[in-house]
Amino acid sequence: MVTAFSRLVLDTSRSIHTLVFGLVLVGIVGLGPTAGILAIAFHSLGTYGKLFAESIETLDMASIEAVRGVGASPSQTFFWSVWPSVLPQWVSSHLYLWEYNIRDSTILGIIGAGGLGLLISEAVSLFQWGRLSSILIVVVLMVTAFDAISRRIRTALL
Repeated sequence: MVTAFSRLVLDTSRSIHTLVFGLVLVGIVGLGPTAGILAIAFHSLGTYGKLFAESIETLDMASIEAVRGVGASPSQTFFWSVWPSVLPQWVSSHLYLWEYNIRDSTILGIIGAGGLGLLISEAVSLFQWGRLSSILIVVVLMVTAFDAISRRIRTALL
């Protein structure tokens, strides 16, 4: 019962695009970054749940049984077998979603949810092409820098 309800919540959250959440939330909480943050959070909830659950479901049960076989408690089994197995995948998934959310935040400003998207929308509506290109360069640099940082973190974990 709880599993089915959890899957329904995660599937629903993942199936509704961030932009749709943003449009609904702008109507509920008003214009500004709160709507954008909530929209990203609601959509990410489903994605995090899906990726984290899959990483746990695909665990090698032999290592878990080996730790249990030496008399480990459930918490010891988790910290000595489960956690080391899923940590690299969880960190990788988290960093990817964070990078994705940075890109998504640029779109949400266009509907009035604040952030870089608002600056992009203003530059376009005022025909400020130089300003627009500067903002887009900053977005590309942010995503590139974050990708480099996440690559280093993943390499350090493996």
